[in-house]
Amino acid sequence: MSPLELSQIPRSDRPVPRWRIVRTVGMLQVKLILGNVHNFALMPVCLLAGAVDILFKNRRDEALLYKVLAWGRHLDEMIGLYRPLENAEGAAFNPPERYSVDALVDRLEAAVRNDYANGGTTASAKRAMDRALTQIRAEAAKHGTHAKEAIERAAAKVRTRMGRHNSGH
Repeated sequence: MSPLELSQIPRSDRPVPRWRIVRTVGMLQVKLILGNVHNFALMPVCLLAGAVDILFKNRRDEALLYKVLAWGRHLDEMIGLYRPLENAEGAAFNPPERYSVDALVDRLEAAVRNDYANGGTTASAKRAMDRALTQIRAEAAKHGTHAKEAIERAAAKVRTRMGRHNSGH
């Protein structure tokens, strides 16, 4: 096929040049490696930031977790794993939002919220979690100890109470 004939075929119907596929596969491998390194580093940083935010009840604009997430998003955008899916105008093909992980979590959260509103198991679990977190914060402030020590004491108390509760049934 001559270049003139090829230019008359709409761009979306033209065959993809082999070199472009080879380049895309190579770049995808590099981006996957970078993404894995990024995720491996982000996991402990998110856990630590989340723990600090839970212990100190930071406002959203102060919360370290959201700052770490913004940093993570920025790095993800720099890696650009799915950029080859973008068309010439920069619009990307994306599956409908209802299939995203966030949409699934939103549906599960709505079900839990509904159970909580109806006084189900979720409500009692939330109260227990709130009590445990309040106790951890109170002990850490009262004794001036490290958070780890307070968590260990609270966990021991919960295990003791659970043992007494289970032996009563």
